[in-house]
Amino acid sequence: MTRPTKKQDERDILRELLLAIHVVLDGEPVDGETPDFVIRTSGRTVGIELTTYQSGRTVAGVQKRAVEAVWDELEDASRKFRTENADLHGICVLFRFDGMVPPKNKHARFLEEIQGFVQSIHHRIGIEYVDFWGPDFTSPLMKQYLQAVVVRKCNRGEWDSNLTAGFVDPPAGAIVRIVAEKSAKTYRSADELWLVIRDSHRPSEMVLAISGASELNANPDLQKNLAAGLFSRVYAFTAMGLFGWDRSGGTWKLSAGQYGHSSAAE
Repeated sequence: MTRPTKKQDERDILRELLLAIHVVLDGEPVDGETPDFVIRTSGRTVGIELTTYQSGRTVAGVQKRAVEAVWDELEDASRKFRTENADLHGICVLFRFDGMVPPKNKHARFLEEIQGFVQSIHHRIGIEYVDFWGPDFTSPLMKQYLQAVVVRKCNRGEWDSNLTAGFVDPPAGAIVRIVAEKSAKTYRSADELWLVIRDSHRPSEMVLAISGASELNANPDLQKNLAAGLFSRVYAFTAMGLFGWDRSGGTWKLSAGQYGHSSAAE
């Protein structure tokens, strides 16, 4: 059963979609499961199945979203640690992790090692970033988890990592998998069935079609899956805007620019 907060998120996505593609409903959407909603428009019923984009990308064999979540926990712990230690005020640090992040039970020791390291190199840093690499590390957890750290003095004293920078990952392959998985399900009866792929807004799950709709149209596996699948329309929210595929036309087009602003571009 879908949690209330998740269902509200789904309603928000549905509302954004309908606004972007200018669909007017005959009545209120009907909640459910498989599909998540059934709407009525122009006298026809449409089932709407929502899903969140997952690239499937891994870091050291672990899903990148999970690695990113561990960094979020470490970042939260570091804020409290920095507040309590005046010698870390005004110090900016960029961590370049070697794939994995220290687990929660090692956060305290890791932060103490970073504090000791900053104290040892304090005389070497100024307002310009300075890189420190593996041979510069002497403590065990820094040597185990870090490729490098970049340090400088700054007013805000922020700490960040290479894991929040995101990546450019062509989304067509992941959409192939999503369409196949969703087409294998059994859905409630409706005149049409639409699939809506939402962007999670996490850096590790950025949906970025650099070449626009042509990038999606150029993938033969995606075209094959769409043609064989259950859906008459597929929509994907991306960093470039909302892309839509319609069975009648057989091609992807830019349905709306970023944040639901309509666009005539294709």
